Amino acid sequence: MFLKVLPFFIALVAVLLDVSVLPLFVIDPMLPVFSFCVVIALAMTLGRARGALVGLFAGLLIDVTVWNPFGMTSVVYVMAGYLAGFIGSNQRRILIAHLLIPALCIAVFEATALAMRYVSNGALLFGDGLQSAFRIVAELVLIQALYLLFYLTMKPKRSTYM
Repeated sequence: MFLKVLPFFIALVAVLLDVSVLPLFVIDPMLPVFSFCVVIALAMTLGRARGALVGLFAGLLIDVTVWNPFGMTSVVYVMAGYLAGFIGSNQRRILIAHLLIPALCIAVFEATALAMRYVSNGALLFGDGLQSAFRIVAELVLIQALYLLFYLTMKPKRSTYM
């Protein structure tokens, strides 16, 4: 029972850190989206169905607490959770899949963020692309560290390959 509720509790803590604590310590454009990294790492560990559920939970919490178009973050988090869970559970032996899929999810997330910034401001600044590139690298490193931590603590009891 504890292991079934633990991912949702971790996502809740990540969203609270993302919304209330981390913006106080880091400059806003350089802030990696911690809750998104947690969703991808949990999805790679737990599989596509639970990854999508954790993504929906975290996305709805972000949508409620941050002033965004309602549902936009939820859709991106669910898609990233499903995709990362699908690849993480099926391609566990292939190391490059654990690097490419998070990079693809983060690139889609950053493209969505840039599109929302373009719609709200009417133009993009030169530094927006550089900030996005910095966030992509920082989030990839964070995802790999979180994936190792979650895999060691919440490792599935049986493998699909045996």
